[in-house]
Amino acid sequence: MSRRTAPRVGFTLIELLVVISIIAILVSLTAAGVMRVRRTANRTVAIAEIAQISNGIGAFKAKLNVHIPAFGGGANGAFRLCSSYHDAAGNWLNWPEVIYLKQVFPGMESVQVGGNWDNGLRAGPGGVAIPNNNPVLLDPNQTLFFFLTGGGFTNYQGFSTNRNQPFETTATSRIGPFYEVKQDKLDATTLANGGPHYLDPFGSPYAYFAYDPALNAYPQLVWPAAGVGPLAEGGRLLNAKSFQILSAGQNKTFGYAPIPVVSWPVNWTPGVSVWGDGQAGGDDLSNFNAGPLLSNGK
Repeated sequence: MSRRTAPRVGFTLIELLVVISIIAILVSLTAAGVMRVRRTANRTVAIAEIAQISNGIGAFKAKLNVHIPAFGGGANGAFRLCSSYHDAAGNWLNWPEVIYLKQVFPGMESVQVGGNWDNGLRAGPGGVAIPNNNPVLLDPNQTLFFFLTGGGFTNYQGFSTNRNQPFETTATSRIGPFYEVKQDKLDATTLANGGPHYLDPFGSPYAYFAYDPALNAYPQLVWPAAGVGPLAEGGRLLNAKSFQILSAGQNKTFGYAPIPVVSWPVNWTPGVSVWGDGQAGGDDLSNFNAGPLLSNGK
């Protein structure tokens, strides 16, 4: 009698392992490709946003006939916001914020409202006045987007045409905003801390530094929370009489942490090296280089 071999059902263990390995390789290749596409897309969006922010700064300057948004006199250049910049005797406070705000809004606090000096600025849903002995402090990112949009204080709707109270929110006639804020790009920082930061496509706040005409220089300013300050090339400050906008890129880390500041400004060499800790800043993006800072795009 002849013997018939029973037909085999299913796969052997080795065959299953081979199939699983092939699937794993295909999935990893697909995931890597998706990540590359996502990184490229985020980089493209960040470059476009930096250009849009720069245009917004230009529109702000042209409309209000002032210099670019400035920093303040608080710690690390924090801009101090409050509902009045007059002291109890009715005198203007001797703050750099006062000089700049009076240039932007010449009629601010020109007359008293209800017996008080009041520019209309309010914090929180209840509209609480902010005393000048406990001002809200804006870091560089918050300062920039406050002047471009009014920030959360005016619900990003710009400023009132009420010359005495430019920060009040009831007037339908507005100045600005000079940049369209996307709500999903705001972090969870509360108004008590100066309002949300505006985030790049990678989820980190944009860094912003600007020339101060009163100093005829950039302030020797760093933003410790972000670990970044303005950059130079060959010892010469980039955009020397303008501004710098920086994105930390995919790795969400700027190229150096200037605490303490040993040398200012920090030098960057395009296409050759980055500063500080190796390649940490190589994927940073800016308004003075066409691509990541490790590239030599100009």
